Amino acid sequence: MRSNIISKAFAVLFTFVLLAAVCIAPQTAFAADISAEAQAVIDLIAKLPTDTKTVTADNKDDIVAAKVAYDALTPDQKIEIASDQLVILNSDYSAVMPYVLANLVTECKAMDVDKLGNSDKDKIVGLYTDYGILDDTAKEAFSKEHKEKLLTAVQKLSPDSLTEDDKELASQLAEEEPEEEEQEDDKVSLSTIWQIAIIIFVSLIVLCGLAAMIVLLIKIIKLSR
Repeated sequence: MRSNIISKAFAVLFTFVLLAAVCIAPQTAFAADISAEAQAVIDLIAKLPTDTKTVTADNKDDIVAAKVAYDALTPDQKIEIASDQLVILNSDYSAVMPYVLANLVTECKAMDVDKLGNSDKDKIVGLYTDYGILDDTAKEAFSKEHKEKLLTAVQKLSPDSLTEDDKELASQLAEEEPEEEEQEDDKVSLSTIWQIAIIIFVSLIVLCGLAAMIVLLIKIIKLSR
């Protein structure tokens, strides 16, 4: 009788372990299946300063590249970026904005729009590209006078000398309209729901298995007395 109960206990334990493994395996595979696009962003973020106090103007290109790459991800790809990595990216981006803004203001102040022409294309394109990467706070700090000066500089360029990307940036500068920011934090993707469901399901199986084992152990202890 006792050996029969012990055999049943081991059978339940084996079944419990097997079910847990079957349920956890898809979750592990899902978590490890990071898209190439998301991995590229993760690699870019890994190169950024982890302390905003060390961020300088020299970090601008790396930070902006990581931010642009992240913004280009789909919603499902964005959730593949760990929260701590996202904190680093957003913190560094905010930290580098004052440097970008200061340089933009300095260049606009020194710029003599009456003497500008197509030969100054690279400089002008660089300036309104920098304006395009400013966050909302930095754009608000960029005076209307400087913005008008930058617009005038853009208008000095011949349309034939601009690429399609340059024209799009110039158009955004000339006809800037407030965009509604997507409230990504308020949107729970299907992938997130799936992960939560798996965790809950696995937790229930673990609890049920533990309960069954406790019951069997109690029976074994009683029979052994």
